[in-house]
Parts: sequence; C-alpha cells; structure tokens
Amino acid sequence: MYWRHVLASSIADDGDDEQKVIQSANIKTERPGSDRYQANHMALIFEQGLSFSGFERNKTFIGQDGMRYQDVSDVCGADTDADCRASVVADFDDDGDPDLFVNAIQREQHMLFRNDAGVPGPNKFLKVKLRAVEGHPDAIGAIVKVGRGGRVQAQVLSSGSGFESQNSLELLFGLAADTEARVSVRWPGRSEEDFGVVKAGGRYLLVENAGEPATYPAQTFRFKDPAPPGFRLAIGDRLESLALRQLDGSAKQVSLTGEKPVLLNFWATTCASCVAELPLLGKLHDEGKYRVVAVSLDPVESAPAVERLRAKLSFPFPVYLINDKQAGKLLDLGRVGIPLSVLLSPDGRVQRALQGRIREGEL
Repeated sequence: MYWRHVLASSIADDGDDEQKVIQSANIKTERPGSDRYQANHMALIFEQGLSFSGFERNKTFIGQDGMRYQDVSDVCGADTDADCRASVVADFDDDGDPDLFVNAIQREQHMLFRNDAGVPGPNKFLKVKLRAVEGHPDAIGAIVKVGRGGRVQAQVLSSGSGFESQNSLELLFGLAADTEARVSVRWPGRSEEDFGVVKAGGRYLLVENAGEPATYPAQTFRFKDPAPPGFRLAIGDRLESLALRQLDGSAKQVSLTGEKPVLLNFWATTCASCVAELPLLGKLHDEGKYRVVAVSLDPVESAPAVERLRAKLSFPFPVYLINDKQAGKLLDLGRVGIPLSVLLSPDGRVQRALQGRIREGEL
C-alpha cells in the first residue's frame, strides 16, 4: 500500500488518471497473498534462496571493559547472508555464557550459535529467575540489580525485544572475578526488594516478598560439535587407512584401525598453534590411551623441514606427509583451519573433529 501511495501522490489528482497508473502497474494482482505475488516475489525467496533485505549481514558485539564493544560478527559466524528475522539470546547449554539462536525467513533455516568465546579469566556468573505474587507471575517488567565491587548491573525482564522473538525468562549476569554479589528486584509498579548477598555460579529463584533467594538446579549439557569448515567427512564415516608418504619419500599405506582409538592430527611447520600442540600429542601418545598419527600438510618438498622439527622435539609418534590429491578427499584445503585433530574409534569411524589447538583434558 505504501507503493500505491507514492504512485498516487506523484500524478495529478484526476481519479481516472490514477486508476490508469494503478492498472498499468498491476498493483492489484501483485498484492501479498495473490497467486502472482506467490509465484513471482515469494519464489525468489523460498525457492531460490534470495533475500528480502538484500543479504544484509547480522551484527554481533561482545562487551569489553568499560563502555567498549568489539564486533565479533565474522568470527562467531552469525553474519550469515540468510534473510534473518528474529534472534534469541539465552544460555541454551546452561554453562554460564549466552548463546545465540537466529531464525531465517527463507528455507526455514534455524541457526544455533554456541558461545565458545573463551575469554581469559575466571568468568564467574549469576543466574536469576523471578516469581511475582501480584500481576503477571513471571514479573514481566521487573528490574533486577546486581551490585558488586562498587558497581551495579541492571536488567529488565522483558518477554520480547525483536521481530517475532521471545526472550528467556532467566537473566544472566557476568561477574568477572567476583565471588559474590548483592541482588535486589524492583517489582513492576511496586517497591524494591533486597535479597541479600549470593554466591557466584549459583542459579537463584527470587520470589516476591520471600526476602531471601531459593536455588534451582543446573541443567547443563554439551551441544553436538559442528563439523569444522572444510572437513569433508561426517561423524560416523569410516576411515580405515590413508595412502601417505614417509619423510624419506617412500609411500606407505597407514592403517587407522587397531586396539585403541586413533588421533589423526593435521598440522604444518608454519602453523604456530600446531607446533605448540605437538608436546601434548606426544604425552597423549605415551600415555597409551590413543595412537597418534600426525600428517603434515607441508609441501612434499618440505620434508627436510618437517624432519628437523621432528628430530628437535623427538616426537614419540609417526609423522607423515600427504599429497594434495589425497588430502583433498578429506579436506577442503582452501577453507580448513589447522591444527585439525580427528578422533577415530578402533574400527576407524570418525567420532569427533576438533579444530584448533587441543588443551589438556579436552579429549
């Protein structure tokens, strides 16, 4: 109707002329819901994946010290070119940090982004749920204040803040290194109630007029790890052996099955994180729980550099090279990030794929 208004206002006030313009523009048959509209406009979105908004990217920011925010849209993956219409921020896996759920209009795409920011520090948190005795039982509109270290954080409990989205009724507060905080609630249209000092890491139910907090249990779980970008295999696929090259240039068919799980590690001498990870891989291999097979993605002609590093660090596991054709069956070399470790069951089935440097206790 806005388009009709613009057309009508751009011509003379003559009603007949207006009708002629409207008819020539075919506005009536293009109205949302008509067969022509569904066949033309909506097909571009739902059948061909085109976007209402011209592929405008989503923006995601993470708070820094003070009043600064860092744009993390690219690294978190939320800047998809899908035509997004709603987002919900909540701690879906109950691990103390906010995750992001995004809905896209075309092709019924739903994207859940797990928070793996890994910000250095203790990263303590506090969770709060409310229950009112007057008005709405969920206390929509209440203001929760958390005081710590001379500072006060405040959040309003709202039922929605975006297009067709519903916020979580659980409020999450970051406490950094503080081990406790003072909590109060200003109930909607009523006075403020002090619930005293609570410990960090807790989940507290604040009931109006109770005067003190109750606790509720954690419900933590781990999301299924997504496949790393560029990894061509899926969880459950079988990889019984690989045609590799030894550092002396000879070919070898390396078995990836046996009595124990295999940790297949892709790395390169030019990758600092890869080199820093190698001592831990050696420890895992020596402990005997896993058999480590290291495959360097360095060019075959770089075998002397790989050998020098192997001799310097005294790897207790075998190190091989792989040609691009063989590597291309497993990895999209233009997209994959290294180090990349693939955990295989004793019968050679892919169990996990971990991109980035493995940390102590991660497996």
